[in-house]
Amino acid sequence: MKKGLESGEPDIADLKSIEILWAEVVRRLHVRIYDNPEFAMTITEQFEHLEKLVTISPARTEEEKAYKAVLQAEYERLKTEIHNMSEEHKEHERQERKERQSIRKERLKAYNHFRDATYAMLKETGNNEYECKPAICNRQ
Repeated sequence: MKKGLESGEPDIADLKSIEILWAEVVRRLHVRIYDNPEFAMTITEQFEHLEKLVTISPARTEEEKAYKAVLQAEYERLKTEIHNMSEEHKEHERQERKERQSIRKERLKAYNHFRDATYAMLKETGNNEYECKPAICNRQ
């Protein structure tokens, strides 16, 4: 990547290679971050998510009413499942949720650090057409 940026006028083949490699890096980071059991919702997280969906889902048309009925049924099923959990299982669920949130936070922090470091490297090489803002990185 540095070679292509340092030469001033990288050829099209170099740019395509960089684009392909960069896409692979981003894909692998997304797999590492999102395709993990730590990112699966726990039962209580699913319940909270459905609770929000049930309250904000409109029910004007027949399709919307059917969708809301399905959401409501799943919401009631999870509510019953949570109610029937033993206290020990509920405590295990709380601990697991806390642990998963910690892992998610750390992985997202690593992803953001990598992204920021990559844009800093691009800026250092003298290619000023890239700019990294705190929350959004854009190509100018």
